[in-house]
Amino acid sequence: MLAGLLLLALDSSSAIALHGLLAGLPIFVAQTAGLGLQFVAIIVLGRVVPGVSVDGATTAVWGQCC
Repeated sequence: MLAGLLLLALDSSSAIALHGLLAGLPIFVAQTAGLGLQFVAIIVLGRVVPGVSVDGATTAVWGQCC
């Protein structure tokens, strides 16, 4: 539950910041940057939060899309 709440907070705040910083660029760039940040956040949460296991990039990508 802690990992989910942290991911929600990070995703919400980063979406606002990225869209503000990348407002002059196409939306595709902001969305791609957001996905990249979510990928990194999932891997970091897997290492920081006890009981959450992310064994590699494949799991992080799977966690983003599904």
